[in-house]
Amino acid sequence: MDTDAEFETFQLGEDKEPVSVESSAQVREASVALVAQSRRSIEIVSRHLDPAVYDTTVFADALRRFVLDSSRARVRIIVMDSRPILANGHRLVDLGQQLSSFVEIRMPGRKHAAYNGAFLLADRIGSVWRQLADRFDGVVNFGDRRGASELGETFDQMWTHAEPDPNLRRLRI
Repeated sequence: MDTDAEFETFQLGEDKEPVSVESSAQVREASVALVAQSRRSIEIVSRHLDPAVYDTTVFADALRRFVLDSSRARVRIIVMDSRPILANGHRLVDLGQQLSSFVEIRMPGRKHAAYNGAFLLADRIGSVWRQLADRFDGVVNFGDRRGASELGETFDQMWTHAEPDPNLRRLRI
């Protein structure tokens, strides 16, 4: 597994070789590349929506373009603990409030509250997977349909039991 990859050269659904990542910059670069090539769905599970990855202009812009380029685009996000997001603000929460028809953020149900992994799924084909949510070492794959399907099943189980986080809703005044 290569760790010096330039993810913008990878093709979603075609590059099937797993690539190791070790830093927030690598996770962010891979995530942006996956979102930029997605056409249908982005699904994220994250402890605090890792600011170094998801609360960046480059990621938020890629996600905004993804949503605005397709009327069928869907973004579903499960945030394990929203307290840091509430304290510091977050671009994805703002985006979810602006584009609520396309972006939904939930907190896990009791059954999955202790889940300690983190991942991003792109069209259920590509993924960035980290076994431990508080570390950035993980594996990126742009074309592992089987692995992405397994992560998708995990996501679906979590989503079924997840609930909207009332703290992340837009306050209407």
